[in-house]
Amino acid sequence: MGSEIKFWSKRLLVSAFLVFISYKLDLLEGLASSDIRAAANAMAQMSVTMLGFILAALAILISVANSRLIRNMQKTGHYRVLVRRLFGCLTLFGMLAIASLMLLFTSVLYPSYTYPYLALLTLSIIALCDVVRKFWMVLKHLQPDSA
Repeated sequence: MGSEIKFWSKRLLVSAFLVFISYKLDLLEGLASSDIRAAANAMAQMSVTMLGFILAALAILISVANSRLIRNMQKTGHYRVLVRRLFGCLTLFGMLAIASLMLLFTSVLYPSYTYPYLALLTLSIIALCDVVRKFWMVLKHLQPDSA
């Protein structure tokens, strides 16, 4: 459990740092309300699509659960880590979809509203990169049992 806290705290710090840099450089201050709504609309669509892809990855992982690699991963604890990270990524993209919908239906939008949203977006992308890397390693080493 300590390694999971360490993993997420590092990613949260990187995300917070990137948002702090964008705040200090005033990257979002010139955005109009319509620009923020367009970005929120695109992010809502993207986050729901990513939810579907992650669920499909989970389905693939479950379908190969009887392979030797997955059994070995279960013995060593790597399978549990991968599943936790997949569910963490699902949670982040679900929260991003909800935040995007909230931005879409907010009557008055200020650029300062977008900083927490940007933090959630960067954290979701960083978590997705980790999940994709781990899932790629599983698929690369997956071989059918020679029974």
